[in-house]
Amino acid sequence: MTEQERCVINLIKAAIVGEGAAVSVDNEAALLRLASMHQIHSLLCYGILESKTVVSADCLEKLQTETIKNAALDERQRYDYETIASSFEAEGIEYLPLKGIELKRLYPKSEMRPMSDIDILIRTEQYKKAAKVMSALGYTEEVESDHEWIWNKTDATAIELHRRLIPSYNKDFYASFGEGWQLAVQSDNNKYRYHLEVNENFYYLFTHFAKHYRDGGIGIRHITDLWVYMLKTPSLDKEKVRQMLTEVKLDQFFDNTLKTIAVWFDDAPSDEVADAITRHILLSGSYGKTENKALSAAVKSEISAGTAKGTRFRMLWNTVFLPYKHMCKKYPSLKKCPILLPLFWFVRIIDVLLHKPDAIKKKQNEFKNITSQNIEDYHNSLKLVGLDYNFKE
Repeated sequence: MTEQERCVINLIKAAIVGEGAAVSVDNEAALLRLASMHQIHSLLCYGILESKTVVSADCLEKLQTETIKNAALDERQRYDYETIASSFEAEGIEYLPLKGIELKRLYPKSEMRPMSDIDILIRTEQYKKAAKVMSALGYTEEVESDHEWIWNKTDATAIELHRRLIPSYNKDFYASFGEGWQLAVQSDNNKYRYHLEVNENFYYLFTHFAKHYRDGGIGIRHITDLWVYMLKTPSLDKEKVRQMLTEVKLDQFFDNTLKTIAVWFDDAPSDEVADAITRHILLSGSYGKTENKALSAAVKSEISAGTAKGTRFRMLWNTVFLPYKHMCKKYPSLKKCPILLPLFWFVRIIDVLLHKPDAIKKKQNEFKNITSQNIEDYHNSLKLVGLDYNFKE
C-alpha cells in the first residue's frame, strides 16, 4: 500500500469512528482520483473534517460538492424505496431489501455509503403483480437478466428486483443459496417485509463480495461495508459465518479478507496475501476492471473449453450471437416471430459494424488480452487469496 493509499484508508477510518489523527495529504490529485474511482468522496470529506486534516480549499470544495450531491441523492433514494415498499405492501407483495439500502443505516451518515440502485428480492411468482405496481409508479422495465429485473424512471433511482440472491451462473454459490427465501425472516409488525438475520446477512454480503472480487474486481466501498458491518453489529458471530462459508468454499478467502481488513483499519502487519487483496481492490475501482472481467469469464470458460483459443472462440460467439431474450430487448418484434432470430443476428452485426466502431475496438482489445499466460496468471491470483471456481461445466 502506498503512502497515499494509506492516507485514504486512514481518512475512511476517521469518518466512520468519528475521530482520528490529522492525516498528511501530499498528493491531492491522487486523493481525488481515488475518490472518483471508488465513489468515496463523502467518506473522505467527513474523514478530513473529523481528523482536522489540512487540504487546499479547492480539494475540500470538490469533496464537499460531491458530498452534497450524495446527500440529495440519498434523500431521493430513501423516498423511492419507501414509495415502492408501501406500494408492494398495499398489493400484498412480499419483499426483502438487500445490500446498500440496508447497509446505509450502519454508517454515521447514510450519504457516506452511496449506491447506484436499490436492490429488492421478491418472489418470482409475484413478479406480475410487482410489475404492475412498478408500471403504475411510472417505471419502465429495461433489462431482464438471469437474477433480476431492472426498472428505470426519469429522475428516479434504478430499481433491481431480484429473483434470486446469487446469479445461477455463479454455480458454486448458487448451489447453496438457491433463490434465497429459505434464509428470509418476516419482520416484526409487517407481514410483507422480510430481512436476513445478522449472520445470514453477513454470509450473503461476503459471498456477494467474493463473487465480484473473482468476477472482475470490487472497490474500497465494499470492503469498507464488511468492516462497518462487523464494527456496528456486535451480535455477529464470525465463527458461525465462517462455518457457513465453508459450504461454498470461501472460508480461506474469508480468513484472508479479515486479515486484510485488520491491516487496513487496525494497523495489523501485512503479508503477501493481504497485499494481493489490497492491490486487487485498490486497482479495481467501484465495479471492477473491464480486462479483469474478460479474464474472469475466460477462466470460467476454459474449464470446459480447455484452451485459450477455444475460450476466445466461445467468448466471440457469445458476443456476436446474443441469446434470444437479449435480442428481444433490442428487437421487440422478435417476440412475435422467434424464427427470425438468425436474420436479426445479421442485422445486429451490420448495425455494430456501421455505427459502433469504438465498441468493436474495445472488444478487440479484450480478446487480445485473453492469452494462455494471462488466463493462468489471473487464475493463480485468485487461488493465492483462497478463491477458485468450484464447479465443472
